[in-house]
Amino acid sequence: MNTRKFLLGAAVLSVCSILLGACGSSSGDASSKKGEISSTGAMSSYKVGKQFKATEAITVPILYSDQPTYPYNKNWLFWKQLTKDTNVTLKPTIVPASDYSQKRSLLISSGDAPTIIAKTYPGEEAPFVASKTI
Repeated sequence: MNTRKFLLGAAVLSVCSILLGACGSSSGDASSKKGEISSTGAMSSYKVGKQFKATEAITVPILYSDQPTYPYNKNWLFWKQLTKDTNVTLKPTIVPASDYSQKRSLLISSGDAPTIIAKTYPGEEAPFVASKTI
């Protein structure tokens, strides 16, 4: 059972990595073709063990499950430190925890899903993989 969870986690991280790498320019540049991999903010000298820091500011949308017992706070040190350390700003789409699964499915199906969807349980991705939505 732990092996399945590990493999699913690795698969989700792989998909997130591919999505991050495949993000196109948001400037509306006509020279940007669908399917091209963007190198915006890429470090030319990035290696294993080296802290990643984008060469230019990048904003990446993320789906965030808001817990009623510990609600989202835009002033958390984490958000500021992440941007300071990596030059990457996460732009959360805040979704109440009670509606998270439905909202996630709706966003994926409509094609408006954020780049990072960090919370998915085994089997919940199957309909979207089968339909080639993700």
